[in-house]
Amino acid sequence: MHVNDAQREEIEALEAILGDDFSLQQDETTRRPLIKLDFSEERPKVQFSLYLCLPPSYPEDSPSMTIQPGKGFPGTWRSPLLQFLKNEMNLLMGAPMIFELYMKTKDWLLEQEKEDEAEDIDRVSCVGSVPSVNENTKLESSLLIHSLIEEKEYGTPVTKETFEKWRQSFFQEFGLSLRNKERETAWKLTGRQLFEENRLVETSETYGSSEDEE
Repeated sequence: MHVNDAQREEIEALEAILGDDFSLQQDETTRRPLIKLDFSEERPKVQFSLYLCLPPSYPEDSPSMTIQPGKGFPGTWRSPLLQFLKNEMNLLMGAPMIFELYMKTKDWLLEQEKEDEAEDIDRVSCVGSVPSVNENTKLESSLLIHSLIEEKEYGTPVTKETFEKWRQSFFQEFGLSLRNKERETAWKLTGRQLFEENRLVETSETYGSSEDEE
């Protein structure tokens, strides 16, 4: 495995800075230096490895890349992350870039976490906007109360059905009232007749007593 001076200096610096997250291997096919960067993140909780194969002309030419997914790494992240790193390589071309790519990868992961959290909040908000059973009951009660208030303030709208209902109720109440009135009148007349009869008896007795005295 041939490593030029510029590459050797960068590799030594990476070993000192990244520690166990960095390892140097050899590509079995090309026999070129193969740098392995391990990511074991807590936020987001993912594990994977980024492999960078250095061409002899690096850093004038960009390394080839591949991702080995680990625990918690979504398959949908592979292509977007590789494309993101390729764009960064184009900006860093001509200078040592491995450490910068390492840090950019961490930044990308944090952005993905923020986007995922935002999507989760949106989903929860959508679910929360669907009325629950209790909310439906409250809504129905509110509409009923509003309807009763409107009826009290503005009266019941006159329709064929409401008029017929009122008509039946009126005659039913009127019939009961009339019968009660008749009973009350009959009772009063009977009482008066009894009073008149008692008064006639008393008058007759008084008149009879006057004749006896004479």
